[in-house]
Amino acid sequence: MTKQLVSPLASGGAGFVFEFHVATLLFSKLLRGAHVPVGIDLPISRIALQQRNSGYPLDDVVAFAESGGSSVAIEFQVKRKLQVTAGDAYFAEVMRSACTVVDQCPVQVADGSRMLGLVAAESTPGLAGLAELTSIARAHASPSSFDDLFRPKVTNKSLRDRLGEIADVVSRVCSPQNASDIDGLTHRVLKALYVWQVDVGHDNRDWRGELDGLTGVTAGSEIVPANLLGSLRELVQEYGTRSGDIDAAHLRAAMRSRHGVDLSLPATGHFARRSAGIVVNSYGNGPTIVAEGDQVFHGNTFNF
Repeated sequence: MTKQLVSPLASGGAGFVFEFHVATLLFSKLLRGAHVPVGIDLPISRIALQQRNSGYPLDDVVAFAESGGSSVAIEFQVKRKLQVTAGDAYFAEVMRSACTVVDQCPVQVADGSRMLGLVAAESTPGLAGLAELTSIARAHASPSSFDDLFRPKVTNKSLRDRLGEIADVVSRVCSPQNASDIDGLTHRVLKALYVWQVDVGHDNRDWRGELDGLTGVTAGSEIVPANLLGSLRELVQEYGTRSGDIDAAHLRAAMRSRHGVDLSLPATGHFARRSAGIVVNSYGNGPTIVAEGDQVFHGNTFNF
């Protein structure tokens, strides 16, 4: 009897692996004071994982930023397996959660303090079209002006069809009262939604971008960026099961206590680097003077 073969992606929990991958990228950005990849034009101040019990329906990762005493948050749903079509159950789940936020938190969504995010592989069918639709939606204050664009000879058919698929999902999973409610709710969801298209894998753009970004963080320590990312991934897996909510200081403390790695920031606010050294080879019999700056030696001033 022939044994039925099973994809290692299906049996190995590929969805969780992708979620860990994305959260690790965000932990790295948090540690080095970088920005959220989409939505918020501010450095990340805090990352929280698995936050449904705290009132975030798109609960996989929530990124926070602070400015002028106010807080901004973007909640991400991470989906490795997704198609932006009316018949896709994973996409319907994302839209249902997005509708919940828009319905229950209208003030925060409208004033920009609460944003929605979808993270998926760059190769996901229809993802680029969805990203384009969200950008168009944010250029329109009202659903009527947004809808006016989606006519023949104004907007291409592929985008019109994609919008129709999304509106169909909204009508099925969000229970609007009438057709105008469908249009309005679809517009509000698209306005609030930001799409992060991740280049998946350890040899691709996003992962290698973090390796480069962490170079300054690790310069004063004994750890290399690749190993630091690996350690951050371990923390993601641990904190995720506990709905962790952490900041950069917490990550630095964890690296010190667990691995003896000092990633502390000096008073200047820049990551510590090794002090410059001077190597001197003397092959003569006379005296050799090594110094930095202006030095006085036996009453003589030497300018270096």
